[in-house]
Formats: sequence, structure tokens, C-alpha cells
Amino acid sequence: MPHGKVTWQIDRNVNTTNVCIANCKFCNFYRIPGHAEAYITDMETYKAKIEETIKYGGDQLLLQGGHHPELGLSFYVHLFKELKSLYPNIKLHTLGPPEIAHITKLSTGPHGEKSTHREVLMALQEAGMDSLPGAGAEILTDRVRRLISKGKCGAQEWLDIMHEAHKLNITTSATMMFGHVETPAGTL
Repeated sequence: MPHGKVTWQIDRNVNTTNVCIANCKFCNFYRIPGHAEAYITDMETYKAKIEETIKYGGDQLLLQGGHHPELGLSFYVHLFKELKSLYPNIKLHTLGPPEIAHITKLSTGPHGEKSTHREVLMALQEAGMDSLPGAGAEILTDRVRRLISKGKCGAQEWLDIMHEAHKLNITTSATMMFGHVETPAGTL
């Protein structure tokens, strides 16, 4: 803690989309592409939610969503730049390692080459991403991950993305979900 003080973060969770192809067994949130209830959050909704957050003393937006098969790096770069231009003081705590992995899979470099996690993180950071939530950690054991969230990145890729984020001085967190199919040893 800086100066030995504990503080609170007032933020707002806004989902970028509910379209997802990750097929997590515990999720009631997602909709498949083309579903009648599928959505991508529009800018007017972001504005209303951010302004309400600021009104109540908040200064951070937690942006997460599904693994949309058509929302790649350019979508998120454009979104973050637009949000930061409208609300330069709002912190963007955005995406998570599984989403970074998904966006990386959809992305190519300027000459058609495969993008790397680092390149994707750098582009998002330059566009306005302030920090990376640790979503999708669940349990960092591949046996468990295959059973409950087989469409998300594996444990090592999750760790690799976090390692790259730390090398870029991006603040991160980690969220663990337990009490499902894991064992005390984790890998059994």
C-alpha cells in the first residue's frame, strides 16, 4: 500500500459484448453469435454508464465480455481511444488474459504475420488500457480448465500473458474461481 493507506476503488463493470464462443460450463451470461439476445455495447450506453459512475465518485471502468469471433484488436483499440478522448480521467481496467489470448488469435501484424500477446497488449495500452484484470484464472490447472472452460486459454498462456503485461508495467490482478471440479491437489 502506498504510504501504508488502504483505499477503495469505485468502478463500474460494463460488458463489451455477451457474444462468446468459449463454452464455459458455468456461464449463464453468454449468447452464441447470431442469437436474438446477442449484443455489442454501443457508445451511448458507455457514455451513460461512465457519467453515472463519475456522478457517484467512480473513476474506473471494468470492461470485459465474451470471446466474440469478430471483435479483434482494431475494435478494442478504437473503443479505448474513443472512451479516453471522451473521458480522459477514467481508468480503463480492461479485458483479461483469456480475452487477450482470443484477440491475439484474431490478429495479424502489418505484413500478415501472426500477432503476439506483447504486440496486442502494447496496442491496447497505447489506446488507453490502464490495467489488466485477472479474469479467467479460474484454477490454473489445465485438467480443470478443459473441464469448465475449454474455449479459454490454458494455464501457461494465461501466465505468459500476465508476464508480458508485467514487463510492460501494466498493473494486473488475479481472480480465482473454486469449489467446482478441482481437487485439493489441483492436478488430479
